[in-house]
Amino acid sequence: AMKALLFDRCPGGSGVGGRVNPRIIRDDPSLKWLLQMWSLISNDEKIALTKAVDFCERLLPQGPWKRHKQAIRNAQEVQSSRLSTDEEGLVADGFFALYHHLGPQPHVERYFRKYATTNMVPIGDGESPIDELGEEVDVRQPLGMSADELQLFLRQEMVTDLSVGECQTLVYRHDELFETFKLHQCQGDPVLFRRSKSLLSFPGFLSLLRSGVCAIIPEIFLTVYQDMDQPMSHYFINSSHNTYLTGHQLTGKSSCDAYAMVLLQGCRCLELDCWDG
Repeated sequence: AMKALLFDRCPGGSGVGGRVNPRIIRDDPSLKWLLQMWSLISNDEKIALTKAVDFCERLLPQGPWKRHKQAIRNAQEVQSSRLSTDEEGLVADGFFALYHHLGPQPHVERYFRKYATTNMVPIGDGESPIDELGEEVDVRQPLGMSADELQLFLRQEMVTDLSVGECQTLVYRHDELFETFKLHQCQGDPVLFRRSKSLLSFPGFLSLLRSGVCAIIPEIFLTVYQDMDQPMSHYFINSSHNTYLTGHQLTGKSSCDAYAMVLLQGCRCLELDCWDG
């Protein structure tokens, strides 16, 4: 006795696949991979907990078992928002939630919270804890990002200028698969849930960032569009060497922030050194 679940909107399997916008799957490589994994390890309706554990170990082979166990527990809690009976395995809603719980994105979440400030809801019982100075700590979380807030984010952070209407279309497109997450976030409150339908959830925000709208290389640049018959010395290439270094080429410190810095400066050829341990 299940209500309408996410797997009813996913491609693959019996009676599945009619209602997902194919453009989302094409735009979001992570979503495409997740749907492929779902079709491989599920029975079209759910995956057993043993397979959920195998998925965790495949995704994070060095991750502690406690982290995997907590992620599975969190995923079951999310999917329970839309199930009328207890499920031992994970349906697709829970499977998608498991993926997001395994890979938290604190840096991205800071940007989400920076712009999603209009629609805030309390966490838990709504009581704010007191810090050492005797002041209340704000424990509210964003219900979602409005189209106006998304427009501001794209304009200021991604240097992309879209209309509010275009931003609202992106909200609906990238949040299509995350209704259960919203329902769980609203703790079953029907009023909040109706409000959240026009807002972009954090998983939807991540999906948007992985899409072509936020691609670091414009789609036109993915194919040859310039005269490539000139001598090599006639071309200027935005490249970098030892991209991960923040200073001196021999004694400088390594930092992931260095990649963000050179990308913002226009570099499109980066050096990644990968070491085993």
